[in-house]
Amino acid sequence: MRKLLSKIKLAAAIAASASIAAVSGCESAGESTNISISPSSASIGLNQSIALTASGGWDYRWSLADGSYGRLSSTSGESVVYTATQIGVTQTVTVTGMTGEGTGSSTNGTAKVYTATATIRQGETDILAVSGDSQISVGGDPVILTASGGDGVNYTWSLSNPSIGSLSGTTGNQVGYTASAGAGSTQTITVQSGTYSVKHVIMHMENNTISWVGTSSQTIGIAGSSRPSCTLRVENYTGSVKWYEINDTAGVTITPNGDSCTVSSASTEGTVTILAIDDSGRSVSCVITVSGN
Repeated sequence: MRKLLSKIKLAAAIAASASIAAVSGCESAGESTNISISPSSASIGLNQSIALTASGGWDYRWSLADGSYGRLSSTSGESVVYTATQIGVTQTVTVTGMTGEGTGSSTNGTAKVYTATATIRQGETDILAVSGDSQISVGGDPVILTASGGDGVNYTWSLSNPSIGSLSGTTGNQVGYTASAGAGSTQTITVQSGTYSVKHVIMHMENNTISWVGTSSQTIGIAGSSRPSCTLRVENYTGSVKWYEINDTAGVTITPNGDSCTVSSASTEGTVTILAIDDSGRSVSCVITVSGN
């Protein structure tokens, strides 16, 4: 009788042990205890995409550390596609999956939940650059500056010395800069896009507007007369001066000499427009009349 009771107790103990093992999630030898994402790290640009594949488990669920950095094509399945919508940031993609016995979405006492992550570095699409004049006249017309590259979307502008100039705005790929003071000094304009920034230096110049010295439009006589020529001179110019005759109906000859120009008549009456242009592109003009009287 005692032997029979001992056998019954032993059988009950074995059954209880098996039941506990089934519900406690004990793992069998050789069972997978982790999952992974391929690739585990990558670098992509703005609006570029990359395929991510999970392995080592089943019933995968995908999520992002920051949904404003990019988007997933799906939140479930073995493979998904991630697309970057911002640059200059790093995204962490996480997948959660089941491992252990079972297939599909079924669960049992030995299944466990594991996670894996992938790091996506989101860089710029191009090197940042700024184009625009490097000189400006104090109190004159603004200089237009245009940014390109970077993330191609977000641009932020700032000045090294706001007391001598101003920007038409602080965002956008194009702004105007106006110099209000500081002739002879420089202004450094910085634009930032993503993790890149670039500086553009502008020299402040005196607001010199090219102008005539003395009388400009005047009348001269034909060749052989008492006054067959005249000399024109300009001032307040930048760099050098170039001289041109336009709409010449009198057949005159011009002789440039730096900031001055001599206009000599021929034997024909008529008019001619004399144009002077300095290196900054500013210009003045006058009309010379050739008369036989």
